[in-house]
Amino acid sequence: ALLLFAGFYFRRALPAIAALVAIMIASDWGLGTYEWQLAACVYASLAAAVGLGVWINRSVKTQSVRKMGWKQVGRFAFASLSMSTLFFVLTNGAVWCMGQWYASTWTGLVDCYLAGIPFYRATLLGDLFLTGVLVAGYGLVETVLIRSAADRRSELPSMA
Repeated sequence: ALLLFAGFYFRRALPAIAALVAIMIASDWGLGTYEWQLAACVYASLAAAVGLGVWINRSVKTQSVRKMGWKQVGRFAFASLSMSTLFFVLTNGAVWCMGQWYASTWTGLVDCYLAGIPFYRATLLGDLFLTGVLVAGYGLVETVLIRSAADRRSELPSMA
């Protein structure tokens, strides 16, 4: 959700992707690493979240959350659901392809995805919630700052 929002907030994807790489390298170094195939899928799905944020930014034509309508809010919800689903599909597919935990059969593939459903549900809900908090929070801060600036302008002495 944070990367989706970063893709929206930054005018270009490069700063958001740089932030993604820095955060992931630091967390992987601190928490421990895992197989490169799985890591590649995690990084790819997170980069896709940045791409979805950039897509929203370009489709909205404004970075003002206050000026966005329901159509754009729907785009954030769609992007949030899409990135959660992509993460689920890619990472579970990578786990199955590595062949360490599930048999390399259709049954093993189904078992792998079925085992991931509780995590997928939590990811969906978490991403939707955090995306909503980030977008609404940004809109609230933007509204307060604009209102505060308007109040300061109204307190200035008139030049008439």
